[in-house]
Amino acid sequence: MSPALLHWLDNWGVYLKKKIAAAVSDTREKLGLCSEVTLPQQLRLGTDCSGLEAPIYALRGLCVQHTHEFASECASAPRRMIEENAMPAKLMSNIFSKEAAPYVHLYVSGFSCKPFSMLHHGTKLLQEEQARIFFGVVQRIARVRPACFVLENVLGISRVKAEVLKTLQEQGYAVEAVVMNPVDLGEPVQRPRYYFIGARLDVCIMPQETVHAFLTSAWAHIKESGLPHATLADRLLPAHHPSVQRLECAREATWAKAREKGFPDKKKDAKWSQLHAQFAALHELKQPQPGRPGGMPSPADRLHLHLPRQREAWTLLSQQYEKAAALVADLSQNVDRAAVRTDGTLPTVTPGSYLVLREAGRVVTPIEKILVHGFPVHRMFFPAQVTDAELASMGGNTMHVHVVAVALMLANSMVDWTLPAAHDTCIVTGPSSRRANDASQAPESVQLEDEEAADKSDAQIGSRFSTKWGAYEVRSLTPVCIGHVD
Repeated sequence: MSPALLHWLDNWGVYLKKKIAAAVSDTREKLGLCSEVTLPQQLRLGTDCSGLEAPIYALRGLCVQHTHEFASECASAPRRMIEENAMPAKLMSNIFSKEAAPYVHLYVSGFSCKPFSMLHHGTKLLQEEQARIFFGVVQRIARVRPACFVLENVLGISRVKAEVLKTLQEQGYAVEAVVMNPVDLGEPVQRPRYYFIGARLDVCIMPQETVHAFLTSAWAHIKESGLPHATLADRLLPAHHPSVQRLECAREATWAKAREKGFPDKKKDAKWSQLHAQFAALHELKQPQPGRPGGMPSPADRLHLHLPRQREAWTLLSQQYEKAAALVADLSQNVDRAAVRTDGTLPTVTPGSYLVLREAGRVVTPIEKILVHGFPVHRMFFPAQVTDAELASMGGNTMHVHVVAVALMLANSMVDWTLPAAHDTCIVTGPSSRRANDASQAPESVQLEDEEAADKSDAQIGSRFSTKWGAYEVRSLTPVCIGHVD
């Protein structure tokens, strides 16, 4: 890696931490809140749907002293990465594990986006089976009662954002959602996401009505603070890096074999060819001709693309954006649905992304899908059992380290850490007054399987406690399955 890339990976937090502190202080003062920001001497963190553990690398980069009390992850490759790199005190198999989770100051989860993705046609949103994971997150918050939390999901969750906010607020939290994107921090990768940032009402320094103004103002302040803008070349590995050369050599060999056979399409009567023809006609583009040995190399040949669908898609896009030197396209989809950028940034990285770079003349490698999200790959251990496909998948499922760093600090800045209740689970002061749960708002498959655990949770759910903003009843939207994921 270049010295500049190594310096960025090791020192980004020092600069960003100052920007966050200034934004928080100014915003709190502007809203008439105490401008002094404090943190626990040792922040206790818990994560679910933990993946590559972006929050851990965020706290490390910000030099925040912390302990990792628990994590959960069901996929084998991320679990191996967590065991080798994050080393939580407790690693559970999934969010529905029956193991008890200890109290933490800060809770973070990037719960499943599948029910809310715009690519998931016909989704039932919160009624989807995968939405059980969101309700599992709610149950975790209701039981652990962290002082603050950060939850992340795709923009498609906006369709049920009001319901999600209501559910979280009913647990006794002041919470709002903010759209945050790494490009707003000067990073050359698109990843707009909703971050639900909340603080428990009895330790929150502001009422619910002020939270939205605080979060949006602080985020705007950070975006406008003059952060340097990086190029893709600044964040990708150099062309001579072994992982880049290894992938490009393999791709060229595969391309050469396919070229000898005339780039055959294994799928007969593929629908993509009709869609591509319609796209070409709509944009008045020339349909690409099959490659011929000895002929002039096509745009697809220069990039060593061997699959007919990808070859045709890239050739069409190269015509459409003929003058765009910074053209980047995700060829994992048909040309009409391909994510394209010409502004020097990467489209949102997905688990199956196949990102082609015109200027670099190559594709993004699996390890780079992790690197561009701010992970210090030079200091991470990658177990031999983890495949390139698994690395690519993890890179497409993660939060951006810098963005979650901002979200974590905003969440922490909403808490009055001088209060003993911010460091303890004993927050319930009133008698129990349980409210009947409304199971109709959750999937039918979401049912309690552990009545004893449910009773323990209900010792807090439905109880009332006092805050500086008045009495509050802790509510739960629905019973949540605490069995194992199928």
